[in-house]
Amino acid sequence: MGPGDAVAIAETESGATAVATVTGTVSLETAAGSVAMDSGDTVAVTTTETAETTGTDAESTTATTSTVAVAVVSGSVETEITDPETGATTTQVVAELSATTTGTSTTVTDAETGETVTTSEVTTEAEVATTSAETGETSTVTVAETTSGTETSTTNAETGETVTTAEVITETATSTTGADGEVVTAVATEATTETTSANTDGTSNTVATTETTIAAANGSTISAVETETTVANSDGSTDTETATETTVATAEGTTQTSVVAEASHAEADGTAETEATTETTTTGADGTVETATTTETTSATAEGTAETVATTVTATTGADGTTETSTVTEATHAEADGSAETETTTETSTTGTDGTTETSTTTETTSANADGTSETVATTETTTTATDGTSQTSVTTEATHAEADGTAETETTTETTTTGADGTTETSTTTESTTSQADGTAETETVTETTTTGADGTTETSTTTETTTTEADGTADTEATTETSVTGADGTVETETVTETTHAEADGTVETETTTIAADGTVETETSTTELAPAPAAIGDTTVAAPTVVAPVVVAPVVEQPTSAPVDESGGGGTGASTEIEEEEAAEEDPDTDGDGVADSADAFPNDANETVDTDGDGTGDNADDYPNDADETTDTDGDGTGDEADAFPNDSTETTDTDGDGVGDVADDFPNDPDRQTESASGST
Repeated sequence: MGPGDAVAIAETESGATAVATVTGTVSLETAAGSVAMDSGDTVAVTTTETAETTGTDAESTTATTSTVAVAVVSGSVETEITDPETGATTTQVVAELSATTTGTSTTVTDAETGETVTTSEVTTEAEVATTSAETGETSTVTVAETTSGTETSTTNAETGETVTTAEVITETATSTTGADGEVVTAVATEATTETTSANTDGTSNTVATTETTIAAANGSTISAVETETTVANSDGSTDTETATETTVATAEGTTQTSVVAEASHAEADGTAETEATTETTTTGADGTVETATTTETTSATAEGTAETVATTVTATTGADGTTETSTVTEATHAEADGSAETETTTETSTTGTDGTTETSTTTETTSANADGTSETVATTETTTTATDGTSQTSVTTEATHAEADGTAETETTTETTTTGADGTTETSTTTESTTSQADGTAETETVTETTTTGADGTTETSTTTETTTTEADGTADTEATTETSVTGADGTVETETVTETTHAEADGTVETETTTIAADGTVETETSTTELAPAPAAIGDTTVAAPTVVAPVVVAPVVEQPTSAPVDESGGGGTGASTEIEEEEAAEEDPDTDGDGVADSADAFPNDANETVDTDGDGTGDNADDYPNDADETTDTDGDGTGDEADAFPNDSTETTDTDGDGVGDVADDFPNDPDRQTESASGST
């Protein structure tokens, strides 16, 4: 459409028609947004074109100048909000927009060289006033945008090669006035330079550079520089290199810089290779620094296969000197049939100001096959070292194999080692194997082994093996065995084994049997059953029966009775059979664990067959207590009649007291009250 052309704009609601003079479009895009044309709105377009030729016919220059002025008198936008429950619609915001755009374009052509230079400048001023329907308050956004550009095109008459260079600079100033009168301004500048070389062999080169700067009123700034180079080769392949650097500086003093470099090569058959590197640096106002670098390499073939390797390194340095480094490497290979292999490695290292360090490394390998099966192996190792010399290392390995029908096998191993500053070490290893079937059955075996070594050479080892089988109907069987072994510095070994077997029914009934073998060889078995009580018989009764717990039954170990135990030879008091039953019932109600003939309830030492009474309550049985009625004494090593606690010479039966504390007993001391003299000789005292 040319100057003076007319367009009829129909109003859909009333059917009225308004005529506007335009240059080929009925909508106007401005920096402030799109203008909606209503019935009665007017757009005035004025285009003037002048041409001036200078020079001779052989060497002439033609300058053509076009000026376009577009003025939008008004435009309005109403925003409506509909209540989803009631369906009622209310007007929330009414916006009034006015905009004016003016532009000038000049083209100069050199008749001899064929060089063409075009310069243009477009200025847009727009204002949007937004009024709240509820409060009546109005805020205004004013935008002033100027775009100026120069384009130069040169064609080599001999080679036919054309070089085009375009430079465009856009400056945008935004001012926002709030309902409270506060004004916020921002200035943005964007400069783009693009050079394109089109060769006669079909190849072309394009270099484009864009620089953007945004300055806010609060002092924050954003700067971005992007350079893109594209080479189109005669064989249909293309090479592209892109470099972008972005810097954000806030008024608070924090800065962030991001550098992105990407190189790609694409073949005509669809194969492609891409390498991208991103580096981001953030500096806080307090001096903290964080740097993140990501490198990604991708290869895609025409057959649909693809390989990707991505590495991300993140380093953080705190203002207090703490540092944290994280490295993530991911390699992926994908086939056209849907199968894929992925390996991911993550390494994190943290160093505190006090010298403590923590390092964590995770490696995960995943294979997904086209038939739906998959395999995953994940290993995580974490090491913590403190300044006092203590350290802890944990290694976890998990391997999973999954079939397409839902069956799966998983094996997990965790090993944790702790070393104390005094030389003590503790190692714990857990291995768990799980097999899940498609019908819902599962079997799990867990083995945990913990070893503790003391600085004095003592060691303690605990091994727990647990096997669980779960059926699809909800029943389950579990067997757990724990063996604890303690080795003293003198080589003595004490071992205790506990085995627990559990059977759970789908109705909630659980049977448990626990067997304990103590270090002295005694065996204790405990059996318990938890079951649901029968439902109430009364119709309509909503009472829920509580589970009935059967009291544990403790089976006493079989111990040979002492020959000195009393025997009832009277023959009276009932039959032998009834006596045996009464004894069994009594044993169940009040067992005699150590088998010394005294029930546990009356035995001060229920696990020691040699002791039953502790008269003075000093923790030593009367049989082993030299002073059963004296809580302060238990032993008289030298047998002089004075207990070791009160005997100054517990290993000398001739001495018991050292009155003056000179290390010589009163019996052998000629001067028992004088610590400076002990013996008297013919020549005097010494």
